Amino acid sequence: MIEHNVISTALQKPEMMAGVDLRREYFQDSNLGDVWSHIQHMLSKGDIVNFALVAVDMKQQTGKDYTKFLGTICKDSLPASNQSILDKYVEKMGVTHRERAAVAACDVLRDSIANGGQNSIDACIRDLMALSSETKKYTHDSKEKINLAIQEIQNAWDSKGLVGVPTGLKTLDEQLGGFHKSDLIIVGARPAMGKTALAINMMMYGGARCGFISCEQSAAQIGMRLMSLTSGVSLHDLRLAKYSADDDNSAITSGAMQVTQRQIYTNDRPGINNLEIQRQAREWKQKHDIDILFVDYLQKINSSMQHGTKAEAVGEVAVSLKNLAKELNIPVVALAQVNRSVEQRPDKRPMCSDIKDCGIIEQEADVIAMLYRDEVYNDDSNDKGLAEINIEKNRSGPIGDMKVGFEKQLLKFYDVEVRNYDY
Repeated sequence: MIEHNVISTALQKPEMMAGVDLRREYFQDSNLGDVWSHIQHMLSKGDIVNFALVAVDMKQQTGKDYTKFLGTICKDSLPASNQSILDKYVEKMGVTHRERAAVAACDVLRDSIANGGQNSIDACIRDLMALSSETKKYTHDSKEKINLAIQEIQNAWDSKGLVGVPTGLKTLDEQLGGFHKSDLIIVGARPAMGKTALAINMMMYGGARCGFISCEQSAAQIGMRLMSLTSGVSLHDLRLAKYSADDDNSAITSGAMQVTQRQIYTNDRPGINNLEIQRQAREWKQKHDIDILFVDYLQKINSSMQHGTKAEAVGEVAVSLKNLAKELNIPVVALAQVNRSVEQRPDKRPMCSDIKDCGIIEQEADVIAMLYRDEVYNDDSNDKGLAEINIEKNRSGPIGDMKVGFEKQLLKFYDVEVRNYDY
């Protein structure tokens, strides 16, 4: 039996165990798991390991005599003859462990469905999805780190610097390299600046498989915006059916076809909470393998817990979205309102500190971008038809601002190649 061979190796050739990622739960036999835990503890202290010393240590710790048990393992089970064979043993144990865990989770899931326990169902689904990432390696030597870095550089070279999920805006992609996996990206602005429009543009023109949690816009409204973007017919004219003649009908039909070819999945449930978002995102990831999740908007999401203040509730939602990004290994883009106080300043461009309700948002976010359109405040603005995207925080690169075009009738953003950023 492989488990006995591995313990025999640990007892007779403990030096081979130094680089092995072997976990207690990999052992189906709990007694062998206990033995490995004691061996692991002794190795971590630099103690000498053999079956006699392990037996002594275990008797001191548990009061139970393991001498005969360990002696039988050493006598009847051959240790691995080389490191490659040991690694294969451990890999097989890991696979078997995940199979057992999947079966156990499915059993719990079946019972939960019978009893109507939604929280248990969510926990089981999370556990099942987590099993797929258990094989990820977390420890690396210097050579492995350099090889991983070289691979990242090669990927960036091959993709011309776009290593994340495309945003649909070349200017923004060049600065951020796209939206990166496991990142929480916050896009903040005052109302009527175009936060939702920017998210919809990114979903339509980024080319990725998207999930969209919409707390303000209905699915029909989102569909209308997408059709306006792709047809070139203004949102106002579409909504009131004021378009004319065959040309517009043809453009609308063509635009609708473009939208139907995109993989954009929407949940427009009002009053959705953070646990429901997690549930929906996991479903989209499992069924459609979404590349990115958009949430519109952060302060509209209800917390699943009771909190004394709105700031505490929003903070919990922000933490849960960051954890969700890491769990699913996708970027999560959350729109956020900023405080009204910015409108009392001569320069009304929002900053990180203006994000409404909670400083935890700023702590959790990997990227914070602020959206600003000067023409909203100044009728004689020199920047009519332009929007500013100001990167206020970027854990992995430069901050600064850039200007993009904004076509108000279509709520469409586009590149104009104006930028100003620094590290």
